[in-house]
Amino acid sequence: MLKNYFTIFPRKRSVVKLWKQLGRQSLTVKVVSTISAVVCLIVGSGTFWLMHISSRGIAEISVTSALYQTQLLKNKLIESMIFDSQHHEELAKLLQTNKSVSGLDEVNIFDAGGVVRFSSLPQNIGGMVNLTFDTLDRVTLDHARTDFIGKGNQAKLHIIHPVKGGARCMMCHQNAKSDFLGGIELFVPLAPIYKRFMASRFFFIFIAVAIILVSALLIRWLVRSIVRRPIEKLVATMEKAKGGMLSVKARIHEDPDLRNLADAFNTMVEGIQTAQKQIEEQYQKELAQSNRLASLGQFMSNISHEIKNPLAAISSALHAVQSEFQSVAGQDVFQELTLQLNRIEQTVNNLLRYARQSPPHFEKCDIADPIREALHLADHRLLNNKIKLHWEKTDQKAMVYGDAGQLQQVFLNLFLNAANAMPKGGVLTVRIFLSSEDRTEPFSDSGLRERICVEVEDTGCGIAAENVSKIFDPFFTTNRGGTGLGLSVAKGIVENHKGMISVASEIGKGTKVSVLLPVFNGFEAMNKFPLKQEILA
Repeated sequence: MLKNYFTIFPRKRSVVKLWKQLGRQSLTVKVVSTISAVVCLIVGSGTFWLMHISSRGIAEISVTSALYQTQLLKNKLIESMIFDSQHHEELAKLLQTNKSVSGLDEVNIFDAGGVVRFSSLPQNIGGMVNLTFDTLDRVTLDHARTDFIGKGNQAKLHIIHPVKGGARCMMCHQNAKSDFLGGIELFVPLAPIYKRFMASRFFFIFIAVAIILVSALLIRWLVRSIVRRPIEKLVATMEKAKGGMLSVKARIHEDPDLRNLADAFNTMVEGIQTAQKQIEEQYQKELAQSNRLASLGQFMSNISHEIKNPLAAISSALHAVQSEFQSVAGQDVFQELTLQLNRIEQTVNNLLRYARQSPPHFEKCDIADPIREALHLADHRLLNNKIKLHWEKTDQKAMVYGDAGQLQQVFLNLFLNAANAMPKGGVLTVRIFLSSEDRTEPFSDSGLRERICVEVEDTGCGIAAENVSKIFDPFFTTNRGGTGLGLSVAKGIVENHKGMISVASEIGKGTKVSVLLPVFNGFEAMNKFPLKQEILA
């Protein structure tokens, strides 16, 4: 059992290894090998079947020929016995003649008792013929029996043909107990037949090998013409497309499947070419827009200085005459003038910040402080619009590492946008919590604890879905009186603080802006904090 196991196992491994090697070959080798193997199997099976049929035919023809020779010899024997029964020398001469002419090894004539009376070999006379067969290969007419002796080139066909007595025979064989008077025993050499069989076998093998070789060459030529050549053309076209020549076309007409593959490739290249043109056009547009913004930034920087100087003079003069506004109506006018001046100043500052992109001045601060200052500045607008404030915050400090002034500007912009979205009143909700699944988790200064999230949510008109992705673009605004720079500047400030800002809005229900900032944990926390992309809704 173990011997069989260890002899079969390497063969299995060899087959697996051969199969893997075939899998690494090219498509042409695989197709030619597979078809050649099928052709070999078919041709080999056909050749084996033809060889088998041919060998049987040769054997049958040989046996039939030998039986005819036996019958002819039998007839001559009967004729000789009837007309010349006393000339035994003539009968022996007849046997010798038939042996040499027919190519027989041995011819014996025996009586009813199996005793050899005449033979082509004198030493056989008086011997016995075995009339009992262990295996009867064939029973022919007149009950002649045949069997094969020996193997290969030494094989012989042994034939025993009985001689039955007729009316004339009984004149001499009056004492015969039956019609069986004896018989003829022949030994026909099969060497010539074996040579013919081997010649036919070699012929069939030669024809099979020739058919297999011709088929393999023909299959290789067909595969190269129908499969490999179109694939090589397609690969060459792909290499050109890979090199940047997207105007190339794959043209294959030989095979429908490969033609479909070429059409799909052409469609893909056309899509890439179209996408590349669109990208180039978009790049040119963005480049032109960048150039315009650069020029505009330089212009804004210059004009802002020109505006701030008279604006400062007007503000100083207004505070100088503040005592003249004693009445309630006068105070309202003064507050409105102050508000509008602050608005102009804020717009100018936004223009300057967008143009200069000044770096923040980082320091440890409580995130609630800039939010509180921003609410104080926006308080007048919120009161005028009858907006209720709902502030959800913890008693513990939420410490961040940032520029309090710039963060104040971010939240002030968010509060003013919320006020613009609720001109007829509403609710402004401000939430401060850690960005985690458990929003009730308390703040701690003991280490880096994810991020602080500040949500500013209003119940205003909301933002259309197609505009949500554009609200951070410079100069994009849905407010007629806005500049479109507020959220763009706010996003830049938040990103400079290694934070994130996102917007979720629904028409008719309101807008929620989420600002995420790293929790303070020393000076190096800003660089080590792992930011995660997430949108809060």
